[in-house]
Amino acid sequence: MTANLSDAVGSRAVKIKIRNKDDNENLIGSGYLISETLVLTAEHVVKPYEESRLIVALLDGSKRSVAKVISLSGGNSPIDVVAIRITPGIEMMQKAIGAVFRGDQPLEQCSIVGFPRANARDGGVPATHVEARLQPISGGETGDLSLQITSPLPRQEDGWKGISGSAVIDPEGKILGIVPTRSVGWYGVLDAIPISVIRDAAIGTKAVDVAELVIAEVFTNDSLLDPDKVNPRLLDIRRRSLFEALHFRNRVVPFVADQHRTRIIHDLLGWTKVSILEPDVQVSVLTGPAGTGKSRLATEICDQLLKERSNWRAGFIDYEKLPIAAVPRQPLFAICDYPEREPEAIGEYLARIQKLQFGNKLQAPVRFLLLARHDGSWLQRLCDRAEDDQALRISHQSLNLTDFEFEERYRHAEASYKAFCSALGVSEKHAPYLDFEWQTYDRPLTVHIKALLAACGDDLSEINQTGSMNQLLDRLIRRESKRWLNYRTEAGRPVFEDRQEGMEALCVTTLTAPAKQHLPELLQTTEVFRSVTSKTLVATANALADLYPGSHESVQPNSPAEPHVAPIEPDLIAARLLATTPRRPEIIRRLVGSRLVNAFPSYHARLLLTLMLAADDYPEVKDDLERNLAASLAAIVEAPLRSRTLIELLEQGLGNLVGVLLRGSAGGQHVGAVRQTVSALRIPETLRSPRITTAAAELLERIDPGEFDSTTLALAEVLSRLAVQHWEGQYAASPTLFSRQLSEAHARLSHWRFLIRDVSGMIESSRRCVEILEAHWPDNPERFLPALARGYLMFSKRLVAVDHKTISPFSPGLYAVRTYKEVVEINRAFRSEYAEALSHYSYLLGKSSYKAMAVTPTIDAIVEYTDVVNSGRLRALMPLSYQLRQLARRIDSTIWSRGLDGPVLGAVRPYVRKRVLNPLEYADSLHQAMDRLISVLCRSFEEHKDAKGIQEQLEKLKESFHVEPIRGIWDLAELIETYYFPTAVTE
Repeated sequence: MTANLSDAVGSRAVKIKIRNKDDNENLIGSGYLISETLVLTAEHVVKPYEESRLIVALLDGSKRSVAKVISLSGGNSPIDVVAIRITPGIEMMQKAIGAVFRGDQPLEQCSIVGFPRANARDGGVPATHVEARLQPISGGETGDLSLQITSPLPRQEDGWKGISGSAVIDPEGKILGIVPTRSVGWYGVLDAIPISVIRDAAIGTKAVDVAELVIAEVFTNDSLLDPDKVNPRLLDIRRRSLFEALHFRNRVVPFVADQHRTRIIHDLLGWTKVSILEPDVQVSVLTGPAGTGKSRLATEICDQLLKERSNWRAGFIDYEKLPIAAVPRQPLFAICDYPEREPEAIGEYLARIQKLQFGNKLQAPVRFLLLARHDGSWLQRLCDRAEDDQALRISHQSLNLTDFEFEERYRHAEASYKAFCSALGVSEKHAPYLDFEWQTYDRPLTVHIKALLAACGDDLSEINQTGSMNQLLDRLIRRESKRWLNYRTEAGRPVFEDRQEGMEALCVTTLTAPAKQHLPELLQTTEVFRSVTSKTLVATANALADLYPGSHESVQPNSPAEPHVAPIEPDLIAARLLATTPRRPEIIRRLVGSRLVNAFPSYHARLLLTLMLAADDYPEVKDDLERNLAASLAAIVEAPLRSRTLIELLEQGLGNLVGVLLRGSAGGQHVGAVRQTVSALRIPETLRSPRITTAAAELLERIDPGEFDSTTLALAEVLSRLAVQHWEGQYAASPTLFSRQLSEAHARLSHWRFLIRDVSGMIESSRRCVEILEAHWPDNPERFLPALARGYLMFSKRLVAVDHKTISPFSPGLYAVRTYKEVVEINRAFRSEYAEALSHYSYLLGKSSYKAMAVTPTIDAIVEYTDVVNSGRLRALMPLSYQLRQLARRIDSTIWSRGLDGPVLGAVRPYVRKRVLNPLEYADSLHQAMDRLISVLCRSFEEHKDAKGIQEQLEKLKESFHVEPIRGIWDLAELIETYYFPTAVTE
């Protein structure tokens, strides 16, 4: 909120007060001066009070008594607004101008002018601008306005007291409406009554000033397309960066059409030839590796489309505006670059269009072209959000490296050499010999770099011989450096004395993309500019802003936009420049520790993202990233205004960030960075970012759980929590399709919460996992039953491990046994897991008052493990030997007499809930299990070096087992452990 307003708009805001019996005055609401003697406010603010007790306090401190309260609620549609006639005395002011909102896009930079108590000071409550965004679904002649508050919200709902009766003002100072109520809620939305409705209600009343109010129309343009993505074609690069000449948006090189690309253009242009009378929405996907020209091809389609059919709108979409963009009213060809970053947002927008299409309300055809490096799960996620993915009629096109053959390379070289010569203003001589046989030239970008150098007159014979990518990039940077060295100040002096100065300066701008006003201080982090005068620093900053002009944007939330210096692009060149900059590690260290970078966390985020991109190709840059990661993350996480910067960093770089943390965790290098990342991922805003939750879900699908160690357990837990948030959203949209993914996500989250000793969280995730699987297993038992059985088993085991006092592990343990039994009937491959469940359940019984009942599941486990061993899986021998020992102990603990004779096993009389355990119930099954086990073991060790001796021991055990079964079981377990464990371990 912004207080202490003194502008013309703020001076119209008034306080509505009530005089008490003791002659004190209390603030009861806000109002707005329409004219010198008329105020608009909410009716409920003044309705309970007599007119004589009402006071209108102006911003200058003067007060006016109320002459008349004029109701505007007499019509068919009563409204909560009144007009107050006050006594004269205000200096001449023009009548306010009203505005009615007609746009189909949000109207930014609106404000609510009033006196909310959240802004109270010792001297009272000053006039306040509450910043807001007017939503496109609102406004017009009917219906309330809907305002999304963009100012920080008060911590308590009571902070809004006093806002009732405030005016809503558009960016030009016109009044849009009046706020009738202070109810905002957690989502930060206020409603307001449109001024057009208020004016109509005033007709026929004594509020003539309102009835005669002039109302203008306010429109917003369709901002779905990003106007900065594609520039007019750049035909003169003599005073421009060579790097700019290579960027697709500048289109210095005319489109080079080969047979394959011509066919794609023809198909997609034909795709737009539809009847305006039958508009629909369709999607096409164009895939290909980086540098194959996808964006350039899409730009060419836009150019040709607009030439042929001027009624179409075409361009690249702005993802930030996609969730609130209106459905287009004229034909639209929208290009989505990197759609894998926002598949849900694209799908939801397409769903909105499809709903209108199916209801015959769509006004114009819509075509979406998605540019991606490859197909993947992102496309399915997009389709899942659409209303009807079949109706989208998705088509596929591709650009492959294999398509860029030698003939195409030379055609690109010829066209780009000619274009660069023209743009540089040099005579077009016979193109020098350029060898493109090397694998380096497998895509248009690298061919264009070489042609650009040739047009600049460089000798490329050495590069022709080696085909080195690094040599090619170094030569380009060296050629660009001549621009820096030739640049002169107004006094005619060179800005850079040598190439190293320019390299270090560009290292700073590439790492920070700074505001021009901040660059002088940032340059002091380099060795060459540490000791120069402030005049020299300013001159250097001005030179860089002229050489590499950037966009106008704010460096801090709610701060004004200001000119920036552009970083070096494309990324391939930027990474090479950083890797070859002298004293780069020292520059980065000083930047991370500088006062200015720590004051603006967006600089830290930019630095980290840039280093992450370069670290993939340059180990030396990766070392810099790892050394400075913790400090930069701490500065971002602990910054007062961190949210936007932090979210942008995590949205763009979560995968790279986690990769760095896991690579350094083994040596304990990134303990601080892990802690800061976990703190960042736990703030509420991350759960509301689909890009972050989606990135977390995709990361966990690629990362082996074994890569997380004791230092990164908390990181694994918070990533799993974000993944659960992602899959819960998918599950809500399509339960059948995403039940497996959601249950697996909860299972992972339960695992990590168990390891970090979050018991309540572990229980919550385990129950949710089981709940999902229980709901879906009847539809597909073969798919879901094994996971359900595993869910029961792990839940029970973890309850045992944490020694939970109120939730018994028995129920999930028993359900695990029963479910695995059904699973084994369907698929015998799960016998080992079934044996594990039996073993666990026998353990639970053995630790309870039902000890005698533990014998039967132990025998069953031995039988299952025996079958597993018989199938050749010798690892089962280890749990088998353990179960044999457990069996011996359990039989021994259930009898009174140890004089066992034959199958009866002696006199056994322990009680289980007053029921006598009859040894005959398990004696036969025990003997059968042991006989079979010994037979299997005899076959299993036939190739063992001591096979003969072991066979003899097994035969003796088989004979003696009927006489002394407990002793026999112990001996059998000992034999397995002696001869088989080495085999099982080395299997």
